[in-house]
Order: sequence, then structure tokens, then C-alpha cells
Amino acid sequence: MSTRIAAADAFLRSDECLCPFARFCMMHYGEVSTRPQFDRKALLKLAKGFAPTQGAKPAHALVVVAQDDYYDYFETTKTWAIATFLELMVVCNLVSDVSATVSEVERLVSRQIRPLVLSEDDPRRPHLALNGAGLITICMAPVYPVGHPRYAPLSLVAVTWQSDIAGAQASPDLVTRIRENMKKQHGFVYDANDLMLPLPGAA
Repeated sequence: MSTRIAAADAFLRSDECLCPFARFCMMHYGEVSTRPQFDRKALLKLAKGFAPTQGAKPAHALVVVAQDDYYDYFETTKTWAIATFLELMVVCNLVSDVSATVSEVERLVSRQIRPLVLSEDDPRRPHLALNGAGLITICMAPVYPVGHPRYAPLSLVAVTWQSDIAGAQASPDLVTRIRENMKKQHGFVYDANDLMLPLPGAA
């Protein structure tokens, strides 16, 4: 386990992390650079290892950590998070459909998914899927203030099974604190469907 992954793991399992779901997950960690497409081989291996975990107890999560600290600004962090999400989309498709070619999947992601992710106006939210099962994907980063549900001391993208999140939400006590804190401190209800949330006070 690298120093950065160890730091991410320590945070996600600590009381500082506002996500109660993170504390009991089995984590599958990887690292990527500012150009995640160059890290496809490692992400493909990570996705293959994560794929069989749907429905496992305890729940599993896939966490991709940024390899460096060039993400001090919101837009830079967002650019990295989107690039990581799109590369995860490529590898999830390749794992899910072994007959698909890399060029076919890249074309699909470039033409259909990338414009949606980059759009400021389109309300649709593309989701990752692995072997037909939906995934929730969020970015956590140091650009958010401490106490924000998306704060982390280093940039990371976390992926969890939608079914596990739905199961957690079936127990209201598990998510009440994060929703109440978000509304009280930042004025809006936490939305797990967005890859990134705006900074508090952003127009």
C-alpha cells in the first residue's frame, strides 16, 4: 500500500470522514496520474477485481487516488475527476463486455458519455455500470472545506454499488447525520448522484 493510499484509507475510516458507509467497506485501491488514460492497465485490473463483489458482505468500494497534489483548485480537481470517471467508464465497459473492442468503447465514451459529463445544462447524470449493475461515483478532495461531505485530504474518486447505497439508505439513522450536517452547514441536501458538488457559496 502506497503512502497516498494509506493516507486515504486512514481518512475514510476515521471520524473526520462524514460518510458512514466508508467505515465498514472493503476497499479496492488504485492510483492514477493527471492522465488516467495512461493508467488503463492498472484500472482494468482494479475493475476486474472489484466486479465480483456486488452483494458481498461487508460491502465493497473501489477508490482511485490521485498520485500527486496538483489539485489545489476546484476546476483542476474537476478536470481530473472527469478524466478518471471517463477512463473508469472505458474499463467497466471492457470488463462487462469481453467481445467489445477498445476502439468501440473509446468511441462510445467519447461521443455519448463525455459530452454529458461536461455539460453544465444537461440534467442527466451518466452512471458507471459493471456486469449490468449500477454504480455510484463521487469525487472527494481537499478543495472542499473540512466538514463538507466531499472533503478529503487528497483527491480521490470513490465507486460503490448502487444496491449497497440503497441498502444503507433503508436505514435512516445511518444517513441522517450527513444530510443534516450538509443542510445546516452548506444550505443544500447532499446529492450522491453528482460526481462533484459545487463549493459552498458558489453561484
